[in-house]
Amino acid sequence: MNTTLKAILVLGSFAALTASAHAATLVNLGDAPVTIVVTEDGQRNEVTAAPAETVQFCMAGCFVTLPSGERQALTGTETLEITGANVLIK
Repeated sequence: MNTTLKAILVLGSFAALTASAHAATLVNLGDAPVTIVVTEDGQRNEVTAAPAETVQFCMAGCFVTLPSGERQALTGTETLEITGANVLIK
């Protein structure tokens, strides 16, 4: 295998790994299920996390509507920690 082909394969593998590694994370620290509305690429979906559950979503930027009705823009790297009515975005 020539050097150029090896370099292309390595770069392609790296790009695939880094693309899949970026996602926003919803962490439910409360004792009741939490649902947020995620709008990504024009598609609107509900994401629910059970108590003590962690869910990944928003691979490449999105808007979320929190349980309070507040909307936030995310890049896909944030962690949303929700405890009852409190939301911490890291």
